Amino acid sequence: VTAAFATDSGLGVAIGLLGLVAFLVLVAAHARVLSAEDLAWRFWRVNENAAQRARDEWQSLPEDGAQFADPEHPNSGDLDVFGPRSLFQFINVAHTSYGQARLAGYLSTNDPLDVIVERQRAVRELSGQLELRHELEAYTLRSANPPGQRAARSHAALDLGPLIGWAESEPAFLSQPALVWAARALPLLTLAGFLASKLLGQSALLWALPLLAQLGVSLRSGQEAARVFNAVSASPGAFARLRPTLRLIEGAPVEAPLLVRLGQVLGQ
Repeated sequence: VTAAFATDSGLGVAIGLLGLVAFLVLVAAHARVLSAEDLAWRFWRVNENAAQRARDEWQSLPEDGAQFADPEHPNSGDLDVFGPRSLFQFINVAHTSYGQARLAGYLSTNDPLDVIVERQRAVRELSGQLELRHELEAYTLRSANPPGQRAARSHAALDLGPLIGWAESEPAFLSQPALVWAARALPLLTLAGFLASKLLGQSALLWALPLLAQLGVSLRSGQEAARVFNAVSASPGAFARLRPTLRLIEGAPVEAPLLVRLGQVLGQ
């Protein structure tokens, strides 16, 4: 076998490429398995939270809205609206900072009658769509937190603020097309120069110069790239979960005006 590889380099290259393809296929399959496992644990967590409410054990649910407590509010403190053993802790199924803030607003303000009636109509419609509600809650969980797994950071609501701020901001390099095209072309030139140097005996400058140019581009764009990375990494996994969440909301068969408007806003 060793002699065959030594005399037939094409066979070695072919087997190497085949092994690379097989490795990439296995990596993709493994990623799908991990994603399916994570989603299964998310649904388990949603059902377990609901079971805790049914067993009158909801006081142990981690998100109690204590951050929304306002000692100056005329009645939220007296009525235990926020904090341990509160109304918020009992009914909350929102797991993003925006959703929890909206629920806190509903519980803290006196809305006009027509707004309340419209909201009640939306609630009545959603009350019969158990699977839809469970899917939405499962996707927005920060962590499924299965039994035996450390619950680090899972008690904090998913904060999409940095991610949304980056998504809505003006692209920093939109006014620098030369830098963008250099970032696209230089890696290819470096690879082509390296192959020409090794296979055709050309000068190493063919890949060294583009490599140095890449370092320059990296230094030029490093600060902005770090800002974007920090914004995206502040919400780990949010991209993967936002897509099915938004698709689910956009495609939900709803009739209540409040829900219809929400779907229209997301579809714009």
